[in-house]
Amino acid sequence: MSERMMICLSADVDGDANRAVPGRIESASPGYDEARYDACLEGFQILLDLLGESGIRSTLFLEGRVCRRLADSGIRSDALAGHEIACHGYAHEDFTGRESGIPMSRGDCLAAINHSIRTIRETTGRDPAGFRAPYTRINKSLFEAVLDAGFRYDSSLTCEMKTCGLKPFRPASGSRELIELPLARTKDSKGRTRGSYLWPVFEKRRSIEEYIMSAEALSGISPNGFIQFALHPWHLVVDENGRRFSEKRIAGNVDALRRLCRAMSDRGSFRAVTLDEVCASSDAGERVEFDDAQGVC
Repeated sequence: MSERMMICLSADVDGDANRAVPGRIESASPGYDEARYDACLEGFQILLDLLGESGIRSTLFLEGRVCRRLADSGIRSDALAGHEIACHGYAHEDFTGRESGIPMSRGDCLAAINHSIRTIRETTGRDPAGFRAPYTRINKSLFEAVLDAGFRYDSSLTCEMKTCGLKPFRPASGSRELIELPLARTKDSKGRTRGSYLWPVFEKRRSIEEYIMSAEALSGISPNGFIQFALHPWHLVVDENGRRFSEKRIAGNVDALRRLCRAMSDRGSFRAVTLDEVCASSDAGERVEFDDAQGVC
């Protein structure tokens, strides 16, 4: 393992302000009967530009549907070079059926995942190494389908830092195993919950400096561990209800993300890597039983 904590920036590249819809498996954007991608593609280009400026390699969890729109949007597949490609379902499925009311079987989950893998392969020329469940909701049927699909890692679970620390682990899964690279949840100095996702920054509820300072503090606690920050590219330009931010607000969000990217590339206390690099560097000795009721550890 590295003597510096590994820090990862991952992006769920999916439809604008995706929402689960009762009575159907696939997602839609607010106010529409289907998923929209204008804000996603605009934000994704911004993200790629910022990553290029800072020299950071990111993990991009691509929804299958968005892959079909990349070339038409002017985002070429070679713009993804250097970044890790991962899978985020095909149509941002509500796999567990929590809101759709249609829980998917193991076979149905695998079919959707394989559809996404084929689409990602056809449009990017690469196979995804890892998986993140839409809405970060995963149950036993989906977990088993992720195993069946042959991914090296999953990054759907959210773990309390105080119980799971900052270490990858292996979910107990019978004869087959994969590494879990969890999202984090912790408490700040005021007792407020803070997660890996940066949406509170884009919604002006937190500052990006809180996340940077948190990473620096954690690097001293767990120098051989890892932490990841995550975002949705659409959230740089629209809010959680799909309403476009003002140009001043968009510029502020872009600047906040730029400051994070610069911090990740400049700090000597940690090094920026992809999730697949964390997977390859980890011995992941701990075994944690998957909790089908909660989807968390």
